[in-house]
Amino acid sequence: MEEKPTNTTDFRIHIRTLIVRKKISISKLSRLADLNSGTVYKYLQGKSEMTANNLETLFNILNNLD
Repeated sequence: MEEKPTNTTDFRIHIRTLIVRKKISISKLSRLADLNSGTVYKYLQGKSEMTANNLETLFNILNNLD
């Protein structure tokens, strides 16, 4: 069985923290990012991966919300 490196950053935690802090729903975030909400839900649940481009889009949206 392949082990994951222990020094990787789990962006899921950062995205969840920002979602709570910015008080935005995953559904609304998905619409703003022009992503399928199922894709974002599955990523946050650890059931799928997301491209770096999509992660950047999510972070940009979350960081630019008031």
